[in-house]
Amino acid sequence: MDDPTRELEERFLPQAEIVTVPVRLLKETMDEIQSLLNSEGLDLEQGLRTMLCRGFGYTKGKLHLESAGERTERIAERLATLEPMYAVLKFEAYGLIQDNRALALRETSLRSSLDLSFKTIEALRQENKRLQDQLELLRGEPAQHRPTDLGQQTAGPRGRKPVPTIVRAAQRCRERIARACRPLGHAR
Repeated sequence: MDDPTRELEERFLPQAEIVTVPVRLLKETMDEIQSLLNSEGLDLEQGLRTMLCRGFGYTKGKLHLESAGERTERIAERLATLEPMYAVLKFEAYGLIQDNRALALRETSLRSSLDLSFKTIEALRQENKRLQDQLELLRGEPAQHRPTDLGQQTAGPRGRKPVPTIVRAAQRCRERIARACRPLGHAR
C-alpha cells in the first residue's frame, strides 16, 4: 500500500514517538497554571505542552547564541516564541499522520467490502435471472410472450383472452397439494 504520509513523517518527524513525562508540582502552582490556561482558552494537555516547549525553546536559544547584546535577546525571544508553536504543530502533525494511516486501513477494508457486495449483487442478479427462466419453463411460455404485468393478458389465437398462466399453475399446484395431503385409505 502506497502511504502518502510516510515521506512527510520521515522528513519532518524522523523517529518520532510520543512519551509521557510525569512531573510533580505544588497544588498552588498547578492551580495557577490551570487558571492561566483557562484564560488563554487552552486545554490542560496542550497548554502544558506549549509551556514546556516555550521554556525549552528559550533555554535552547540562549545556549546557541553566545554573543551578548540586544540582538541576541530578540533572537532568543523569537526562538522561544516559535519553538513551542513548532513543537505543538509537530505533535499535532504526528497525530494526524497516525489518524490518516488508520483511515487508510479502514478505507481499504470498506472498499473490499464494497467490492464483495457488488459481486454478491451480481451473483444474486444472475440467480434471479436463472430462476425467472426456470419459472418461464414451468409456466410453459417463452420469455418474449410473457405478459409484462400480471394484470395484463395477451389475446389467444382465436381472439379470446386466456386464463393467465400463473393462475393455471396455481390451480395445478393446489390440486397436487390436495392429493398429497389426502389421508391414506380414503378415495375421493
